[in-house]
Amino acid sequence: VDGTYFTIDGRKSFWIGAQAFVARQTAYTSASALRLYRDFKSMREAGMRISRNFFGWNPGDVSDSDERERVLRLMDACVLLSQKFGIVNYFNAVCGNEIPRTLDGISAEARDVEMFARRYRNVPGFLMDVRNEPRLACAKRPTGQEAMSDHSLADAFSAWSRAVADAAARGRPGIGVATGWSQGWGWASAYKDPPTAVLPFSFTDCHYYGENSSHLAEIKKIDQRILGRPAVMGECGVAFNPERIQYSDSFATEEEAARRYRCQAVQTFGSGYAFMCNYGWTDHIEGNLTFAFRHWDGNPREVLKVYSKLAKAFSSFEVGESRPEVALVLSDARFVRGGLNRVLNVYRRAVDALSWWGVNYSVIPKCAKTRIPDDVRLVLDTAQLAAAGLEGACDEDLKIDPRAYVGDMLAKAGVVVSRQAGDADALGVFRVPMKGGGEAWAFWNPNRQAPVSVERGGRRLVIGPDRAGLIRLSADGSLIGMEEL
Repeated sequence: VDGTYFTIDGRKSFWIGAQAFVARQTAYTSASALRLYRDFKSMREAGMRISRNFFGWNPGDVSDSDERERVLRLMDACVLLSQKFGIVNYFNAVCGNEIPRTLDGISAEARDVEMFARRYRNVPGFLMDVRNEPRLACAKRPTGQEAMSDHSLADAFSAWSRAVADAAARGRPGIGVATGWSQGWGWASAYKDPPTAVLPFSFTDCHYYGENSSHLAEIKKIDQRILGRPAVMGECGVAFNPERIQYSDSFATEEEAARRYRCQAVQTFGSGYAFMCNYGWTDHIEGNLTFAFRHWDGNPREVLKVYSKLAKAFSSFEVGESRPEVALVLSDARFVRGGLNRVLNVYRRAVDALSWWGVNYSVIPKCAKTRIPDDVRLVLDTAQLAAAGLEGACDEDLKIDPRAYVGDMLAKAGVVVSRQAGDADALGVFRVPMKGGGEAWAFWNPNRQAPVSVERGGRRLVIGPDRAGLIRLSADGSLIGMEEL
């Protein structure tokens, strides 16, 4: 971890990758060192630099000492083979989503986390995801999101977070450790408040599956780069076979998948994130997961060409450190009955406005407000924005234009915005500093019918329908390169 990015051989860049191993220990045919070797080799050839690998470790499943050794050796093969091909291994081990509530349960999980961190303490390209999409089981509360949060549950979650984060650090001091969060804020019998629970970790990770329209609002809720640590999208994707997936709304044609990957790569990179990672690389022959870029026999899907091009383009240059100029604070009103939906209404409009202007911003909970650096130009609070008129349930109910209101506040605070005169209204516009003082401009054209034209540094780039664009300028404003993606 180096500031808000990760480095490979001292080099900071935005990584794109995929999950090479998706299996519950040794249950699937993918549980093979030879399969892992082939996957990592083909991943590197396609420009991947990160691979989240999900094992689902549960000691109760491997009480037999011989089976335990087989599982650990398979994990070793996964971790070490990724290093052979220069791919960072984002290692997920602990099985299940529901976190323990008892001290004994938390201690047992912390011991496992420390054991894995210590086992791989000398592996250079290694990050740890301590638990996949955690949640806290609780007594059933009112349906919907009118009572989804309270302080006691948040405190219980934070106790678990601190315990496992500290355990990872004991096993490997300085380790990059996080936990990957699913979308949303829980439901009637499952609680989570990601903005508070992520505070003990060294980076933040939010997963996303779905339409482009909700992408930024989901991943930004735990973008805490303003506190000096990276943010990532450690799992994303679409399903390519509707007969083999539980959630029909996850299915997409390859054309729609390409649209989502282009948009979400631009938005993730442009938001100052360190990497994004698709859920699968090669399908299981069992056919139970169909998010991968390659069929079970290794033949690629067409969409891999798009994803590979994005990966190679965005990792081809070094980025500079980029601390957010704006902090968006989530108020504690979300802990009050009926408060979460009202806070989220304001939050989503603020995210839309700040992203539309192309601002470098972070989102933090109120409990961390005192940690905001003094040099931040503007602090926005959802309570403040609600009082200004951004709280209505429907956009039609608002008496002010959120983008205009936020834009006025940005201008008064002297915040640098990326949107320029002449940029199409629907165009996504982002700017990321490069090493040496240059700038990388990333664009997303959501228009399905017409191209758009953008101009930076005196050069014009035409971006086709459903396409992304990248323009790189040196510190003196001269063109380094530009391309449609």
